[in-house]
Amino acid sequence: MRSKVFIIFYLCMGYSHLQAQFNLGGEIRPRFEYRHGARDLPGIDDKAAVHITQRSRLNLSYTFEKKWEAYLSVQDIRVWGEQGDRGDASTFNLYEGWAQVNLTDRWKVKIGRQELDYDDGHLFNPRNWGQTGRTHDVGVVKFIDSTFQAHLVAGYSQNRAKNFDSFYEQEDYYKNLQMIWLNKDFSNHWTASFKAINRGLQRADSTIAYDQTIGGNLYFQQNKLSFRGLAYGQIGEGREVERKRAYMISAQAGYYLSKKFQLLLKADILSGTDTEKAMNPLNQETNSFDVLYGYRHKYYGHLDYFYLNFTPSTGLEDIVFSFKYKATPRLTTKFDLHTFYAQSTLAPLSDLQSPVDSRLGEELDLGFEYLAYDNVKIKGGYSQMFATESMEVLKGEGSKDEIANWFWLQASFKFKQ
Repeated sequence: MRSKVFIIFYLCMGYSHLQAQFNLGGEIRPRFEYRHGARDLPGIDDKAAVHITQRSRLNLSYTFEKKWEAYLSVQDIRVWGEQGDRGDASTFNLYEGWAQVNLTDRWKVKIGRQELDYDDGHLFNPRNWGQTGRTHDVGVVKFIDSTFQAHLVAGYSQNRAKNFDSFYEQEDYYKNLQMIWLNKDFSNHWTASFKAINRGLQRADSTIAYDQTIGGNLYFQQNKLSFRGLAYGQIGEGREVERKRAYMISAQAGYYLSKKFQLLLKADILSGTDTEKAMNPLNQETNSFDVLYGYRHKYYGHLDYFYLNFTPSTGLEDIVFSFKYKATPRLTTKFDLHTFYAQSTLAPLSDLQSPVDSRLGEELDLGFEYLAYDNVKIKGGYSQMFATESMEVLKGEGSKDEIANWFWLQASFKFKQ
């Protein structure tokens, strides 16, 4: 009898294996950082900061035939030494947890905590540079064809389950979100996309401020030449003001001089509000473009002076000269030189009638990436800011005469069953 039970058990296991598939994976990613002017200009008495952070992720995916799939990703984020041997603080959390039902070959529904990564990430991306990453609690309806895709995204946020009231106590996130994304491949060389985003932000008086971001991206790739451009307008309400009128324009051209050497020239314009207008207590309009949940570190300088923990109301103009050199199949080096300008009039708070020069300074970013093994990657870089007096005015503290630099070294160990 016992042997029959085992035979039935193994037959069921074999059938289950044919029907479903589990995959286990993860990543260990420690990063060393030396900071003396990252994010903010250093003062005369400021000393350098040194720390090591680590991200440890464990991922589990499940697929049942072609009918549905699920994915779980948990992570622990910490600074080495932040938790003593008697501490009970936890940084363990759910990074992703979603299920996707494949209604047909073209229609899919994905719901749960998930990454949103669209186009080149200017407005939505998983912020992989940050150890914590970024995910959204949303539902996504997808239509996928050979040359066309359409996504409808919707989310509603709340701090906790309540019996009364729905006030959302999270200032840096949205109360609700709706987005439609369309993407079309016109040929092997041309691709275009369109996004329309409606976002609701919780105000302190319990009302919801709604803003709308509408625009699109255009991509071209042929042989050694590539181009991508985007333009977005932003209207609606601001969290602190009644009206928002802002825009963003970006263009990038790339050319491969050889199989190993690529040149890039990029320009970004993010509209801003004049300092005098922004500081007027009677002003009820902002012209400062919000990049929503897009890349900051990748596009606006690795020192993160803009849009990471600090969004300049004066907007930003960023001109970038960049080149990549693939020295070997496993080693790539990169050079970026940024020149930053305030997009609108910048003036010191002590004298709003005396605007300063719009040029904020230059930033040099050097980096390398080495693939030690197929699943082990070593990356590092050095950045330095060459600030002007206008940067001091914008930041409100620190000195342009101090050396503002940053060095980092990171190892990524990925594993998969």
